[in-house]
This record gives sequence, structure tokens and C-alpha cells, in this order.
Amino acid sequence: YLYFSRYYLCRNRYRADGTINPSTHKLFASGYYWFFAGFIVNYFLHTKITFRSTLSNEHLFKYSIVVAINYLLTLIFTYIFEQFFNLPMMGKIISLPVVAVNGFVLLNYWVYCK
Repeated sequence: YLYFSRYYLCRNRYRADGTINPSTHKLFASGYYWFFAGFIVNYFLHTKITFRSTLSNEHLFKYSIVVAINYLLTLIFTYIFEQFFNLPMMGKIISLPVVAVNGFVLLNYWVYCK
């Protein structure tokens, strides 16, 4: 979602008269609000339900690193497929299983140490 928000911003940032389109800033900001809300909800659900652990600052810090790594992997796949094949959505689709496996392994063996 954030990738496409930035893509939309780059394409529609300026109006025909050269002024900045104010609606693009709202779209960009709303994407980050939802990302942050999803991050908090996912952290809570993964901690309490998936891994049956307790909430802690250490878990939150490590979870943040895993999310950042997975986000970076998604951006890399999307960028590569956009640059070489002009298919950014295919990069996103191919990154999904990579990110899912990477996330589970890191969460299971590093964040929650099972």
C-alpha cells in the first residue's frame, strides 16, 4: 500500500497549472497512519495469539526490525521487477511468500525464541 501511495504521489503530485495537488499529501499521510495502526495490531495479535507470549519492549524492538527487513525485501523485489520487467505488481506478488517465510522464521526463532 505504501509503495502505491508513493507511486501515486509521483504521478499526480502537480496539477496541470504547476501547483502542488494537496490531495496527494493526504493520501500519502493516510497510508502511513494505516501502516502504523496495522503494525500495532499485528504486533499485539502475533504476540498474544500466534506465539502466546507477553508484550515487552524487547519483543516490540525486535518485531520492528523484522517488519523493517520484510518491508525492505518487498521494496527490493518490487523495484527489481519494475526496473527490469516493468511489472511492479509481480514483484510484490513474488515477495509475499519470501516475506511470509522470513517473517515466521525470524519471529519464531529470534523475537519470541521458540
